Amino acid sequence: MTNATGCANAPATDPCARCDVLLGLDGVHMQGVARTPERLTVTVATPWALMGCPDCGVVAVSHGRRTRVLHDVPGLTPVRLLWRQRTWSCPDPGCARRRLYEQIPTLVAPRGALTTRAVAWAIAQLRTQHASVQGLARLLQVAWKTLWRAIKPHLGAPWPKTRLGSPA
Repeated sequence: MTNATGCANAPATDPCARCDVLLGLDGVHMQGVARTPERLTVTVATPWALMGCPDCGVVAVSHGRRTRVLHDVPGLTPVRLLWRQRTWSCPDPGCARRRLYEQIPTLVAPRGALTTRAVAWAIAQLRTQHASVQGLARLLQVAWKTLWRAIKPHLGAPWPKTRLGSPA
């Protein structure tokens, strides 16, 4: 039997651990992959977990998932992640918070369109390869303003050094 990712001997409801390792993103499981000559599209989601309202602590009511399109580091073709983000609502009528949306800071910034590793890759390209923001945006298939908004807050951070003192 194969699951949605095509891994043998895996139940259809379980993500394939080998595919998760290949993807290399902590906190999410790969649910599917599609490839066209122009793009690689990977669908990811987090496992189910009980969620409480961060404001009042009441157990939140699930409203399913919504799909967010994220752009990842380009390989041979540009990579698009379809993140099946979980949503909830707070049932407490006295609570000011109405909707809750799953956040994975290691994957993407809130309201972001680029994965954190795409942002790190773009900054490394700017610092080591003397790339332009417009050229990198073209490779990531996003508008240059989208890339600029994602990388600008990180440009003042110190560049990580290897043991020899040169950029990694």
